[in-house]
Amino acid sequence: MRRYLAVFLVLAFAFTAVADNATQSEWGGGPVEQDAVSSWSDTFYGSENINFYYFGELYLAFDPNLSSDINNIGSINGAYFADVGDIDGDGNNDVVVSSSNTQTFVWFRSNGNGTFDSTARAIGSIQYAAFDIVDLDEDGDGDIIIGFDTAAGNDRVSWFQNDGAGNFTEIIIDNNFTQADSGVAVDFDHDGDLDLFFGAYQSSPLRWYENDGSENFTIHTLVASGHSGAENIGIDTGDFNADGYVDVAFSCRNNGEIVWWEYDENYTDPTAAFIEHVIGTGYGQAYSCTTIDMDWDGDPDLVTSSRSANRIDWWENDGTGSFTEHSITSGYSGCRQATPLDVDYDGDIDVLSATEGSSTLDWWENTGSFSFTQRSFATGYSGAHGITTGMVMDTKGYQAVTTANTGDTVDYWDIISDFRPLGTLDSAILDSGYSETLWGNFTWAESEPSDTTVNIYIRGGNSVAEVEAASWDGPHAVGFNAGSVLTSNPQYFQYQIEFTSSNPDHSPTIQWVNANYQDHSAVTDVVMNSESVEEGILVSWEAIGDAAGFDLLRAPASGSDNELAWKQVNSSRLPGNRLTVYLDDSATAGESYAYKIRAIDTDGVISWHGPIIATALPSAGEQLSLAQSHPNPASEYTTIGFELAENSNARLQVFDLSGRLVSTLVNEELSAGRHSVVLDTSALPSGVYLYRLEAGGESRTERLTIAR
Repeated sequence: MRRYLAVFLVLAFAFTAVADNATQSEWGGGPVEQDAVSSWSDTFYGSENINFYYFGELYLAFDPNLSSDINNIGSINGAYFADVGDIDGDGNNDVVVSSSNTQTFVWFRSNGNGTFDSTARAIGSIQYAAFDIVDLDEDGDGDIIIGFDTAAGNDRVSWFQNDGAGNFTEIIIDNNFTQADSGVAVDFDHDGDLDLFFGAYQSSPLRWYENDGSENFTIHTLVASGHSGAENIGIDTGDFNADGYVDVAFSCRNNGEIVWWEYDENYTDPTAAFIEHVIGTGYGQAYSCTTIDMDWDGDPDLVTSSRSANRIDWWENDGTGSFTEHSITSGYSGCRQATPLDVDYDGDIDVLSATEGSSTLDWWENTGSFSFTQRSFATGYSGAHGITTGMVMDTKGYQAVTTANTGDTVDYWDIISDFRPLGTLDSAILDSGYSETLWGNFTWAESEPSDTTVNIYIRGGNSVAEVEAASWDGPHAVGFNAGSVLTSNPQYFQYQIEFTSSNPDHSPTIQWVNANYQDHSAVTDVVMNSESVEEGILVSWEAIGDAAGFDLLRAPASGSDNELAWKQVNSSRLPGNRLTVYLDDSATAGESYAYKIRAIDTDGVISWHGPIIATALPSAGEQLSLAQSHPNPASEYTTIGFELAENSNARLQVFDLSGRLVSTLVNEELSAGRHSVVLDTSALPSGVYLYRLEAGGESRTERLTIAR
């Protein structure tokens, strides 16, 4: 059941118009060492068993699947390396495979949900294809860039242009490049098209190919350095020195080096456009090299493998391109490819690997402190060679796609299984900027499938150290007034999310959280106003100073001099916000009412303010009506009123202009008469939206603008 806790389907609602507001709807920046922050942004302090990066909202992490549940894609003599991409544009990820034994370079068409045509489709007659899938001509389909290292002396660099249906035409870029091997496609010079970088795996030439925008390439041979180029899949890219330009890193099989080549945007001679930096030496037959931010510090690190040194390592970048080696394993015989991935989606990067030495497929579990434990998910996988990842099943998780070089097969493995039963995430500590802060409503949007729960905890303090030492208050299962908990008005605030699940197939989710707060001071006066709108009477008041809370009272205008006629409208105390708006849609159409405010200050002193007189608009009659939302444009909240001519099932939904459903506000049986809904717009992007009411076989549509 999906519950949007910041949208209350009630007959009256109070909201803050000028209070400060903090929202978090992204966590993909990961856990970051930091002091207090003025906004949550997309980072947090820490998490355990929470998937925060991959799906755009928070989920529980997965348990790994260690069963040898092989799914065969196809058979290739000497299956070498594989890559995953949508070749024919049908929305399914296909698999491209090369061979070490024959002149075979093919792709297997996916039929969806992990099923493949068993017959391979030819791309070209190539052995040891060192390739990458990339949309080089930017026409929406997957082309292939490739280096040829042939025994026949026809070495070259080419790209295979895809016609959109998986039929390829070779276009030679450079027909005079001995032992050409892996390449990458990057817009190095920031001119809007993809350039190329290739190396020769046993010799020193390195070349980059400058694209004129129409896939005509100018060849630039870099100044010889005496260092070899990349080996097969051992090349990747990243901005290693944070200068805004993409660089290249690779493993050199021939001389056992790990290097990166810095793109120098200020070059005058294109043969000197890249500057070499040696990261490490002595890594015999260095094989794979992959860029990934292992430590969540915002800069690209590297994961490398070495076949003869039996190593997998990760290299920590300090942000300037200076790297420190950290060993993952130094006893992994015959390691071919190592692929970093958060296998279990728990927020730290693990590593998948293949070793021909023991014919095993493994994943190295990161405990969260960069201590890695080997876990095999396949043994007896003859000549385990290539291992990459991609979504080849209709699931949210990645699968491992592998090649068995002597077993002659291409396969995939579902490497995750059930959701974990418990996970937590601690937010960054929010600094309100006020030495005394009145904390208001704390709300969130969640989804709770069956057998799952979401609980929220909060704490505060007058320093970061005080917050960290404080106990968590909770659990809270629905939105609440944080000020009722943080009564000492602390400057700093932190929340914790706790997910639980007793059903391994289900996980709760969080889409966003929101905290309202404002500066704290004493109440001296309250200025009231009212407005008659189609859905009732809108009463607003502004506190001069501050209050712990308010009550709104109403009496018939003709009997307001009788104290017994006054009745409290709100069912629970309204938060002590400076400017508050309250919609009273229980008012009878055409009747006049008096309203007054009871303000309770932080010392418990009660003061009375008002009254003001307002008359509810006459009834719109026996018809379906949908009022214009107010305020419109909206920034934080807006109220949508409507009237039903008869008892009926009503559905009120919000859509963006592309027709995508944004939210369902009402979908239930309602009685005839006026109703209203408050929509929290604080987490929605600015723009124009449509909201549509359907009831009794009729519909009404209005526009809503969100602007900040």
